[in-house]
Amino acid sequence: MGQAYHPIELSVGNHRIDVVNYGYNTFTKDVSIAGGTTTTIDATLEPIPDSVSGPWGCLTIENAQRDAIFLNGKQC
Repeated sequence: MGQAYHPIELSVGNHRIDVVNYGYNTFTKDVSIAGGTTTTIDATLEPIPDSVSGPWGCLTIENAQRDAIFLNGKQC
C-alpha cells in the first residue's frame, strides 16, 4: 500500500492524535500546534501479527473545535 498525505487544520494548542485501523496497532502522538506553522506527522501503522475480529476503525482528535478531517483525498 502506498503512502497517503491527508492535511488537516487544527486550532492552536495541544492535541492528541490517534490513528486506528483494522488489523494494525494504534498510532498515538501528542502534538502542540503553534500559530502560523505546519507540523508533519508520519503515522506509519504496524500490522498486528495475530488474528483480529471484525473490521473497525476510528479517528479521534481531542480538544478540536469545529475542525474537519477528510480521509477521502478531497478538500473542502
